[in-house]
Amino acid sequence: MSDDSDLNASQQKARLRWRCRRGMRELDQAMLAYLEEHWDSAGEEERGIFEELLDLQEPVLYACVTGKTPAGVPAASNDPHHKHTEVRYQAVIDKISTSLVSRNTKAPAT
Repeated sequence: MSDDSDLNASQQKARLRWRCRRGMRELDQAMLAYLEEHWDSAGEEERGIFEELLDLQEPVLYACVTGKTPAGVPAASNDPHHKHTEVRYQAVIDKISTSLVSRNTKAPAT
């Protein structure tokens, strides 16, 4: 997690919006959906967890958001190198997934 003490709320959210750009469209959409729907009402701990999730590599983050386990990683690992499997992330991951589903059901058909 980075130090945003010198940034106002708008600047902090703009920085996070940039960090949500993952290079994988599905992750971009999922992370931005959470940012738009939940960030403003999230507590400090939840915000910290979201930022920790943003630090994960794309394949690992995608696996977390989709509920799949990345190749070679045990599902219930307590290994600190596999912290994405920690239970404390689950509430934020659930919100990310729910936000994405909600956003996709609201989108007009093209």
